[in-house]
Amino acid sequence: MKNELDAGIYTWLVNTITIIFFLFVLIPIILVGALKWLNPPISAFMLGYEMSDQNSALQFDWRDLSEVSRNMPAAAIAAEDQRFMEHYGFDFDQIRQAWIDYKDGSSSLRGASTITQQTAKNLFLWSDQGFFRKGLEAWITVLMEV
Repeated sequence: MKNELDAGIYTWLVNTITIIFFLFVLIPIILVGALKWLNPPISAFMLGYEMSDQNSALQFDWRDLSEVSRNMPAAAIAAEDQRFMEHYGFDFDQIRQAWIDYKDGSSSLRGASTITQQTAKNLFLWSDQGFFRKGLEAWITVLMEV
């Protein structure tokens, strides 16, 4: 009886680890790899907006980069992540400063996300601010940067 119970627990554990590995390791690798060559038709942010109680439907019209001002990418980077060219997905100086500001009580917890982190969240994840989502965001950010 004990051996059967041990075998059942072992099987459950192996199956659970396999599912977790597949969901949180392999699927992000496949998706990030595919999006190196494919433009995403929709994002998690768009799906979340569509499922919310918003009164208007989400409307967008993709434009090729050649169809917009050549200054637009630089303006977007300047507005969102001034140190974009100086880090590899994580701006540890901003993360440290946000933590110091929060601990000192000089501000509420503010974001220190880079463009890569924001893209990982908006493309693949949900808007929750929990540590689990931030962990997945960090993993996907590493994949995107690689």
